[in-house]
Amino acid sequence: MFFPISGAHISPIYLVIVGFLVGILGGFFGVGGSFIAGPALRLVGLDWNFAVGTDLAHIVGKSVVAAKRHRALGNVDLRLGLIMAIGTIVGAEAGAQLIQMLKRAGNVNLIVSIVAIVVYLSISAFMLWESQKTLRSQKRRSSKEKVKTGIAKRDKSAFGPTTRAIQRLNEMPPFLLTPPIKLEMVLGDSSMAAAAASIPGVERCADRAVVYMAENAQSAYDVCRIALVLAGTVAQRERL
Repeated sequence: MFFPISGAHISPIYLVIVGFLVGILGGFFGVGGSFIAGPALRLVGLDWNFAVGTDLAHIVGKSVVAAKRHRALGNVDLRLGLIMAIGTIVGAEAGAQLIQMLKRAGNVNLIVSIVAIVVYLSISAFMLWESQKTLRSQKRRSSKEKVKTGIAKRDKSAFGPTTRAIQRLNEMPPFLLTPPIKLEMVLGDSSMAAAAASIPGVERCADRAVVYMAENAQSAYDVCRIALVLAGTVAQRERL
């Protein structure tokens, strides 16, 4: 399609696709259309002065729709936007006058292209730096959280030794036992041994020791856990 004002031949399908991409990015990131539309129009041979002016005109539609939707979602701060608009109006007028000066000088395409490349590279470098900074911060925060969660709170009660002993039983490596299994346990004092001896099949073999003949490893394991719990209960009662 031929556009007489700019004197350019551009496919309408290409323009619709560019406008669609600009609309998505504008609604998602809030970026200005010139970051996409300007270079896209220049890519098909449009001079920078027409690319900038046309882009500013088409941004109106995108901005109205996106702003209306974000306002419905509660994402628009009108006071903040109006204050920024003061600088935007002045800056847009200054930019338009500068583009016109470069057009009269005959080097608008060269100067604007160089400035655009410098701006895009600067923004890319800043985004890379910001991303790396954020990733490093997240790694430090996650490592600190792992250290905090990895440090178990010390159990100062009488059940502390008992619970740690039970936990160690779960961490024991597998080994082969042939029945009958002779289980001997030496406890803290005679009262703990007496409590453990109340378990059916468990007998005292010393003042602080008990013995149990288990038919299998599971039976020995269960008796050991029960004996440790009883011993802990006795210790807690004595502490009180």
